[in-house]
Amino acid sequence: MKRIICLVLMIIIVFFAACENIKPTDDVDFDNTNNSNETSDTGENENEELNSGISNTDNVTPSNENNTPSAKPVEISVWDGKSSKMWTKGKGIKEDPYLIETAEHLAFLAECSLEGYFLNCHFLQTANIDLGDNVWTPIGTNGRAFCGGYDGGDFTISNIRFKKGEGNKCTIRNKVYESMGLFGYLEDATVKNVHISGVKLKTTLTEVSSDVFYIGGIAGCVRSGSETIMEHCFVDKTSISIDSKADRTIYLGGIFGYGEIYEGALQRFYKLSADVEARVYVAGYSSIGGIAGKIYQSGKIKFFDICSYLDIMKSTTNTGEYYISPLMGTFEAYKGDIQLKSCYLSLNSNGDSFNITDNKKGHKTKINGCIGLHYGLYKGKATITNVFTSFTQSGNYAEGYSLFYITCEEETVTRTNSAVVYILPHDCGFDKRIWNLSDMSHPKLK
Repeated sequence: MKRIICLVLMIIIVFFAACENIKPTDDVDFDNTNNSNETSDTGENENEELNSGISNTDNVTPSNENNTPSAKPVEISVWDGKSSKMWTKGKGIKEDPYLIETAEHLAFLAECSLEGYFLNCHFLQTANIDLGDNVWTPIGTNGRAFCGGYDGGDFTISNIRFKKGEGNKCTIRNKVYESMGLFGYLEDATVKNVHISGVKLKTTLTEVSSDVFYIGGIAGCVRSGSETIMEHCFVDKTSISIDSKADRTIYLGGIFGYGEIYEGALQRFYKLSADVEARVYVAGYSSIGGIAGKIYQSGKIKFFDICSYLDIMKSTTNTGEYYISPLMGTFEAYKGDIQLKSCYLSLNSNGDSFNITDNKKGHKTKINGCIGLHYGLYKGKATITNVFTSFTQSGNYAEGYSLFYITCEEETVTRTNSAVVYILPHDCGFDKRIWNLSDMSHPKLK
């Protein structure tokens, strides 16, 4: 009997001892799972993979019958066209920027900029924003330009719509100027990692009181008194249609419409990409570029790693002047330097055919690979390295298309490994860490 009682007691003791050593899986220390005396050669790698898997479990959800984990859908903040709300995080300085977490935060910035607030602050976008095809009021005006920093965080701002008469206006020498873009006016600002998709403008300007229009995906007008930087900015799925039988002036660019660089100042444009479809029927003056509509320069300007696809149609019946290029429509320089490096610039006309140079009565057109019209580079220099451009018309390669049209005094122009091409050559000299060259007929920036 005593033996039976002792056996039962031993079983009970062993049972409770085992229970004490059992812990919930949430308390398991995965970092110490391999701290036994016996370790394998791959123990460290197994730990890294295990820890990585544990840390990423919050970012995946079961998505099918087999419970295979997949990434959560990216959240998009959609704007209703009216609401605005002040951000709650950040201090507005470069080291601790205000966080733009919703569409309402971005709308609040636009509203405040009209009154001159937050113009020299720094911002970081932390979510994809859909403006819902609502009419957008640009950030910054002529007298109150945005001069801070905006980092898009490589998130997307989509479905921006502009409307005639709704841009930021100013009057200069009895002419009304209207600016349209995510930003109306930038001056000595830094804008980077901004991705814009789905810019829309379809308008007839006959009944609009404005005389001059600055239109761009990122900004209507960009000015530099010291230094302006645009880096790693993308604009795609952009459709612009402008019809006017009245005498209007249009500066239209995929990235910005009009740029002005004062003496001693610098504008730096690095890793910019624009894919723009433009339909322009204007009786007045139109300067159209895949990147910039027009630049007036007295300082220095750099275009490094630029990718532009401009698809354009213009009227053959309206009288007017057209200056067109996949880089910039017009370049007017008093003095200063311009550098172009690693650029692919493509111009395509799928609509009404037009000649490279058309000087019919009342109808002037000038088209070139980098600059549609150049007024002259006085006492300056141009350096062109690894720049390639092409022009197709209804799918056919167009003859008579020049790389860089320039007429100036006392200038120095240096060209290296640059040409008009139908397809990008393999010895283009582009950095594969920056460019996707899997399709040499349609290279893209990463």
